[in-house]
Amino acid sequence: QPSSWSQSVTWNNKPQFGSLLSSTNFVPGYSKISFDLTGYVNGNGVYSFGLNTTLSNNTGILLYSREAAVGSSFKPILQIKQS
Repeated sequence: QPSSWSQSVTWNNKPQFGSLLSSTNFVPGYSKISFDLTGYVNGNGVYSFGLNTTLSNNTGILLYSREAAVGSSFKPILQIKQS
């Protein structure tokens, strides 16, 4: 659903997760994964999607931001395809 939060998110003011839209099993390290969100974006607006792990030891996700000092192949990519 459309969202209104900004990039000033901290642990204390983070948005809550909504409904599960997709999931994946184990992904080897340094792998790329894709999620097709076509069915969830149904008009103009700002949309928010979160990534979460169900591992009890909190060691399930390592993500880099667009500002990360790593090679471009590790930074997140948003691809929008018009049908």
